[in-house]
Amino acid sequence: MAIPANNKYKFYKVRPIYTAIRNRRLELSMEEELAVGETMIPLTGKLSVKKYVKGKPSPWGIKMYMLCGESGEAYDFILYQGASTEFQISLLKEFGQGSTVVLQLAQRIKNQMGHKIYFDNFFSSYKLFQALKQEKICATGTVRANRFANPPLIPDKEAMKKERGFTEEICSADDITLVKWVDNKTVVLGSSFIGKGEIDKVERWDKKESKYVTIDQPEIVKCYNHGMSGVDLFDQLTSYYRIFIKSKKWTLKAIFHAVDFAVEQRWLEYRKNASAIGLPTKKIMDLLHFCMKLADVLVLSGMDPSNRKRGRPSATPPDTSVQRRRGETRPPEEVQYDGTTLASS
Repeated sequence: MAIPANNKYKFYKVRPIYTAIRNRRLELSMEEELAVGETMIPLTGKLSVKKYVKGKPSPWGIKMYMLCGESGEAYDFILYQGASTEFQISLLKEFGQGSTVVLQLAQRIKNQMGHKIYFDNFFSSYKLFQALKQEKICATGTVRANRFANPPLIPDKEAMKKERGFTEEICSADDITLVKWVDNKTVVLGSSFIGKGEIDKVERWDKKESKYVTIDQPEIVKCYNHGMSGVDLFDQLTSYYRIFIKSKKWTLKAIFHAVDFAVEQRWLEYRKNASAIGLPTKKIMDLLHFCMKLADVLVLSGMDPSNRKRGRPSATPPDTSVQRRRGETRPPEEVQYDGTTLASS
């Protein structure tokens, strides 16, 4: 494929398929709780924008910034391609890359009441919380204290001397709340709509005592853990039945990842629609059976199943008078009545 003139998009070879997927994602109505995170297109071959993200199931590959709901549905994404990534220049100059990702993906929910967005400390900054609050978007995320002008929180050394489950809360003049919580180590979270809130009891493993102990957990931690599960669930579902190829070419890896992406998301839509029409849970296909049926329908679509036989083709013409044998498998309804397949009753 010839490179277009003045091209700056590194993934132009696979752009049509990802544009089609994104356009479909943009048509969907979004859930109340959303999460921004990173996912990877696995790649071990050579590519100038290949990245390493620690902790991911496939740490090497092409990075994608995702906007996902708690169900694992993706509502928007950005393919990272270094300096030429399609970020809004005005946002990039004012907020930096991490915050720009959140603001760009959150544009669909501007001035819409009820949405909550979660992200980790790679994206968070004080200016980001302020900007989201101005757009009436509730936000919560882990934060790095040095991005909040070193707020007057208890130092980590002193906090670790406190009992496990210790919580400290401070609030700014514009109602941006920071909470420091002591678990195995200290963690700082920020939010524009929640703080310490109601204290829950949770079990944690204690290495010194070699047993589970019950400690206090602030409400902001509970909300964050629940809200951030969407991107992890997306990664989990994609990894179950990933198409395997030996090639290390980034184009093939990106194309087959797009197929996995589209199938997984379509299954989530199918499951939601099946529940909406009251289909019994036992009749709702799981992801594996959905993939198998989809593959079957795509293979048989436009074919005449009456002529399909195992083994080498016969030299004699088929006998059209032979009726379907009892117990013979019928093709799926989607191809029985597609106007092309000849399916006898």
